[in-house]
Amino acid sequence: MLEPVFYSRSFTAKVQPWHRFAVSSCTWSTIGGPKAAVLHAQRPAPIDLNELVNLLRCPVELWTSDGNKSWWGLVYGFHVRVGATGVRYTLDDLSNRVRVNYYEPNPNKFTGGTSVYTAWADDLISQAAYGIKELTVKNLDADLAQAERIRDSTLKAATSPKGWPFLIPSPEPLTIELECKGWFDTLDWRYYDQPAGQVTNIPNVPATSQDVGTTAQAWAVQSFQTPVGGWRLENLWVGVKKVGLPTDAFRCGLYTNVAGNPTTLLSASYDMYGETLPVNFSWQKFTFSNPYTLAANTPYWLLFNRSGSLDNTNFYRMQVDESLNYPDGVLRVWQSGYFPRVPDAVLQFQALGTMYSNVQIALMAAPTAGGQFLSGIRFDNYTFPLSNPHRTGLQTCKAELLHLLKAGNSAGEFLADVTPERMMVIDWKPTPGTVKYTIAGDGLIHIRGGAKAPPGPGIAGEWAALETLWTNTAKGWDMVPGRVFLDEVIYIDGACHPAFKKG
Repeated sequence: MLEPVFYSRSFTAKVQPWHRFAVSSCTWSTIGGPKAAVLHAQRPAPIDLNELVNLLRCPVELWTSDGNKSWWGLVYGFHVRVGATGVRYTLDDLSNRVRVNYYEPNPNKFTGGTSVYTAWADDLISQAAYGIKELTVKNLDADLAQAERIRDSTLKAATSPKGWPFLIPSPEPLTIELECKGWFDTLDWRYYDQPAGQVTNIPNVPATSQDVGTTAQAWAVQSFQTPVGGWRLENLWVGVKKVGLPTDAFRCGLYTNVAGNPTTLLSASYDMYGETLPVNFSWQKFTFSNPYTLAANTPYWLLFNRSGSLDNTNFYRMQVDESLNYPDGVLRVWQSGYFPRVPDAVLQFQALGTMYSNVQIALMAAPTAGGQFLSGIRFDNYTFPLSNPHRTGLQTCKAELLHLLKAGNSAGEFLADVTPERMMVIDWKPTPGTVKYTIAGDGLIHIRGGAKAPPGPGIAGEWAALETLWTNTAKGWDMVPGRVFLDEVIYIDGACHPAFKKG
């Protein structure tokens, strides 16, 4: 028997609803810990919809009869049925931060145009009550003024939960059900935009060229910076071609900035030999032999030169942009000193890098991103791979985090839990070892020794022994004979059942 306890949205005080609720079911998962719960009113009284609406986004905990906290999350929705009609409220319908994705006409494209976004519009009163819940209205053919009107009207209509009436096939007595979700689900409330891992100047304008390796233009340098540090510069894409038949190497180096000039070499690229380069411009990738971790808002220089002697017949040429579309850096040419190119230009380039996945997960779960209701994050696994962290805000924090959990590391995928204190804990999937639980012939989860497993978060993420062992042929089915991993556990009808995820 589980008993629900409700709290105010500020987590500071208990709230006792007029109706007394009992637990119909609750679920725990290896991804997020407490996942979902359904509560029902035991003795429905005269309905006060305002009271039920005021429970939305309130924290709720489920306690065992012996005083242990078993499940925790928030009230996400409810529905009331009486006779053949009903009404449903849910936080699915609430948004208090809205933008519109629309297509701006582009003369260089025959259809579609360029995908752009309006600025966000916020309702601060709704955000103070429920937390920030974002919505992107996507793929509209509109101009900016129309897109902003759509954004504003959408926000105005979505800042508070709305009720939706429905009909049911056969009349029922008065029933009230609360739909609850775990805190991990609130990572889906905000989109994840991360500029780290990429610096780009690839404008949609005709490119011109800059020579490198001649007596007049021995080398060229381009400065750049990133608004977010902590990522390693690993690759650089530049439009390059050869002129004549150079046989030496074309090189790039990353340098510090001192008084507006490149000074100390931080990392060098592997050589790109002239005979391998094309005679027409194409994008070529420079790979740095010793990736350097960049700091935020700090100027760096990319220096391009050749390994051999200067030659006015056989040299290298790069694509540059005379429209100056990159505002965070300048191009300079060496002519017995660094001077602006005439006419002025900036390099067309794309710098790419990596960041450890635990750092990325922490950024996704930060209070300013998806973790507005989380108290922090802890990593119980200290082996994390590198990957590119750049994200453009197309997916939510939860969706991006799930990708990193699935990718895991060389030992397998990661798991995520949310503790009663709303601390998110990242660990890896355990290997089959000593099992604490068995699944008996009744389909229920038992503690080794026979007693039914009590409801709680410690079961999901464990391996269970099957009372009737699989044969060794299970190895050919990618199964562990006699063992099963408990991805999800559901408590219903007073007992815990395995709720295996498909795939």
